[in-house]
Amino acid sequence: MIFDNLVWMNSAEAASYIRKSVGALRTAVCRGQISCYKWQRRLYFRKTDLDKIIEGSEHIGGI
Repeated sequence: MIFDNLVWMNSAEAASYIRKSVGALRTAVCRGQISCYKWQRRLYFRKTDLDKIIEGSEHIGGI
């Protein structure tokens, strides 16, 4: 799988990983549902943080 070796993901990769659109991912960040890290005006997400969100969700696919 593509995501096995990744520790950090950009917005497009993270959205694909949790099977959401980039817009839905950014909305979840604004609501405080997903934590992210900013570096040079870009959002980055840790794979372990996204895994916790997916495992703890009631709905299939995350948030």
